[in-house]
Amino acid sequence: MKENNFTAKSNEKSVSLYKNYYVKILYRLYRKIRIYAKKHFEKFSAMLIAITTICIWIIRSLGYTFQSAKFSVYNINKSYISLNDNFFLEIIEYIAIMVFWLFMNLIYFIIATQEDNNKFHIKRHLKKSLFFIFEILFILFISFLQSSYRILDVIREVANYTSTTWCVLLILLIFYIFIINLPGIRYAHLINKKNIVKGLSEDEKKVVKSNPLFSLLLVVFMVSFLTIYTYVCGMFIESQKSIFKVIYEESEGQLTDENVFELENAMICSIYAIVYENEDVYILCQLYKSDDGIKIDKKYQKIIPKHNIETYITNIYKIDYIN
Repeated sequence: MKENNFTAKSNEKSVSLYKNYYVKILYRLYRKIRIYAKKHFEKFSAMLIAITTICIWIIRSLGYTFQSAKFSVYNINKSYISLNDNFFLEIIEYIAIMVFWLFMNLIYFIIATQEDNNKFHIKRHLKKSLFFIFEILFILFISFLQSSYRILDVIREVANYTSTTWCVLLILLIFYIFIINLPGIRYAHLINKKNIVKGLSEDEKKVVKSNPLFSLLLVVFMVSFLTIYTYVCGMFIESQKSIFKVIYEESEGQLTDENVFELENAMICSIYAIVYENEDVYILCQLYKSDDGIKIDKKYQKIIPKHNIETYITNIYKIDYIN
C-alpha cells in the first residue's frame, strides 16, 4: 500500500514538473539574459540594437518583396514601391510583429509539450489544429485591416475563387504557418523526444544550451524560405484578383475601339483599374474588350496624382456594358 502511495505521489510530482517545464525554461532564459545584461550592459545593448535592426530590416524586406511580386504582375517599375516612411509608427508596427511571432511560438510550445497520456496524443493534436486555425484567421483578419477594401468586397473576392485557387491558397497557408512556428515546433519536438519527465534538469540544460550554429541555420532557412514564399504568394494572389478600385473616364473614342465602353447609363468611357496606390499617386491599368470578356491590359500603365479622383470598387470581369 505504501509502495502504491509512493508511486502515485511520484507520478503526480513528475506530471507537475512536466506541466511547469516551459515555465522553468522561460525563467532560466530570462535569468540568464538579465545576469548577462547586468554584467555586460554595453555589449548587451549593442547586441539588442543589432538584433532589433536586423529583424526590422528582415520584416521590411519581406514587405518590399511582396510589393515587388505584385508589381511584376503588371510590369510596374519597382521604384514606385512605397513602404511606411513614418519611422516611429514603423518601429511600433515591426515590434508588434516580432512580439506576435514570439507569442505564437510560445503558445504552440506550451500546447505541444502538455501532458497527453493517449497513445495517439489525440487531445494534443486537436489543440494544435485549433491553434493553427485561430492563427490563420487572425493573420487574415490583420491582412484585411491593412487593406483598403471593405469586408464585403473581400468576401466577394474570395467567393469568386475557383477550387484550384482555394487548394493553392490552402497549401500556401499551411507552409506559411509551418515556417513562422518553426522555432516552437523545433523545441517542442526536442523536449518530447528527450522524455523530460525522466531527466528534467539535464534536458533543461540541453534546450537552453542548444547548438547556436543550428539556431543560426534555422533563422537563415526561415528568412530564405519566407522571402521566396512571400514573392510566390504575392504573385499568385495578385494574378487571381478580380475586385479593384476603378476609374471611369469619359472618352471620345469609337465604340469599335477595344478600350472604349458604352455603359448601361449611356456613358461612353475608358475604364482603368487601380493596381497600386500610395499617399500621392494612383497607378492604373486600362481595361479592354475581348472575345472572352473584359481583360486587364497589364502592359499599359498610367500614373495620375491622387487628388479629387472619384473611384468605385467593382469586379472588373463583371462590369455591365452594352458595347
